[in-house]
Amino acid sequence: MPATKARMEAGELWLSGRYTGSIKSAVIIGADGPLSVVSKSMGNPGGERGLCLEYEMVDLHIDAEAAEMYFSARYAPGGYAWIIPIAKNSANVGVGVRSSYLGGAKLPICWIGS
Repeated sequence: MPATKARMEAGELWLSGRYTGSIKSAVIIGADGPLSVVSKSMGNPGGERGLCLEYEMVDLHIDAEAAEMYFSARYAPGGYAWIIPIAKNSANVGVGVRSSYLGGAKLPICWIGS
C-alpha cells in the first residue's frame, strides 16, 4: 500500500498519500527503504545506514535459475552478499554491510580487472 505519510495512533498505523486509511496488525513490514516512513512513524530510530556495492557482471558460470545469498561476518559483517542472475551468463553481484559491525576496520578492496 503506497503511502507518503504515516503515524501511529492508539496501536494503529494511519497512512495517507496514494493510499489513505489505517492498518491494525500483529506484524507490519515497512519495505519502503532506508528512510522508511513506516519505521519512523513507529518510533524506530533512523540512525545507522549500510554500505552496499553492486555490479552487473558478465561471462559468469552460474546457475541462471537460482539466486544465491551469502551471510558471513568475515566478508559481509552485519549484512550479506548476493548473486542474482539476469541471464544465462550474467548476474547482479553485490555485498552490503552495516558500519557498526566493522569495528573501525576497513572493507577489503578487491580489484577485478585486466
